[in-house]
Amino acid sequence: MKKTLIAELAFASLVLYLGFTTQNVSASTAYRTVTTKSYAKSTPAYHVKNATKSVYMWNSTLTKKLHNLKNYPRTTWYVKKALN
Repeated sequence: MKKTLIAELAFASLVLYLGFTTQNVSASTAYRTVTTKSYAKSTPAYHVKNATKSVYMWNSTLTKKLHNLKNYPRTTWYVKKALN
């Protein structure tokens, strides 16, 4: 009786230990641009759909936030280049 109780507690603690441990995942250091698309002839216009949500405009390497678009509710943004 005592051995089965100890074995069950050991198994339960092992399951809990494995369930709560985190796995370290190494991410790549930066976004690598695969291709770019130029909109030289037809520049599409973009507007903020919801002025209360935080939507950010990023730099070309996707490392810094340039603008929070909720601060520009009546602004039209035109695309010159896009990263794919």
